[in-house]
Amino acid sequence: MSSRKYDDLLSIKQARSDWKIKVRVIRKWRGATKIGELFKSFNIMLMDYKENKIQAFVPAKCVDDLENKLKVGSVCSITNFDVQPYKSQEKFRCAQNENHLILNINTKVRDVEEKGNTIPQESFDFYDHAELDGIKNVNVNLTDVIGIIQNREDISLKDLVNRLGNKNLQTKFTITDGSSCVNVTFWDALAKSFTQQLQLQPAQEPVIIIITCCKVGSWNDEVDLSNAAATTFYLNHQHHSVAEMRKLLANPNFYKHNQSAKTKKKVQLLTIGEIKKLQNDSTESEVITHANIRYVDDKGNWYYHICTGCKEEIQSIRGDFICSKCNRRIPQLEKK
Repeated sequence: MSSRKYDDLLSIKQARSDWKIKVRVIRKWRGATKIGELFKSFNIMLMDYKENKIQAFVPAKCVDDLENKLKVGSVCSITNFDVQPYKSQEKFRCAQNENHLILNINTKVRDVEEKGNTIPQESFDFYDHAELDGIKNVNVNLTDVIGIIQNREDISLKDLVNRLGNKNLQTKFTITDGSSCVNVTFWDALAKSFTQQLQLQPAQEPVIIIITCCKVGSWNDEVDLSNAAATTFYLNHQHHSVAEMRKLLANPNFYKHNQSAKTKKKVQLLTIGEIKKLQNDSTESEVITHANIRYVDDKGNWYYHICTGCKEEIQSIRGDFICSKCNRRIPQLEKK
């Protein structure tokens, strides 16, 4: 076995193919279809001793051979893999790295003894809540946040039906870092897992949550965090960041923001005619109206087709809409 030293994850480039890395598998996730069916292929997050991270994709043809060797928490050496740079328009990247890895049938994975190993069990790249407004709806990279869950007793799981007639699960809550509040919306399997774990969580209050690889969007012009396929959460996790936040709670100057105390404008029910008469001071106001849609112009360029899974723009190939990223035909198109 070669004694060559291991390569730093940040040094890995596409120019070479003889890389050798020693990493810990810190997370694992699978993508899913719109109806919740999981793909056989999966992704993992790898971290080296410098706490550099990189995402790796395991194609379906390699799963039977590699999945048992890539267990979360394990440390291993990996050789014979492909390095692929992210495309400039590619969003929802899980690590601050310009490249990601593609494992293949020639990839070799070997266990490394835990004794003497200096790779941490986990690492997070937290954004302050105050920074989130500046990156909302960008989502080139997914984001890690930490916060105190507010109004735990009011959190519930809701059943919804989307515009395509598909059922969704949803839960909404707010978190605070002591100076501001952030809204969070979890969907489907993650929403169910979160509400279940929250109910089972011991009575240690308040509950501090770490959310990794979440999307930073907006709702009613306020920051709203939501889950992507890679999103994971930890409740009262054994991590120094949680311990530090709990210490802050003992400080009398720690300001606990109460989101429920915010006053919200009443949403008005208006006719189309009344909406047209609204003045400039009503910009971005939320209203409700009832209307019959008589015609949709689908010949113009006011929309483009997106994949229902990864939300990337897709083009027609010989009459079929194929997502090159997900490598699948899209039967039900979404327009954006």
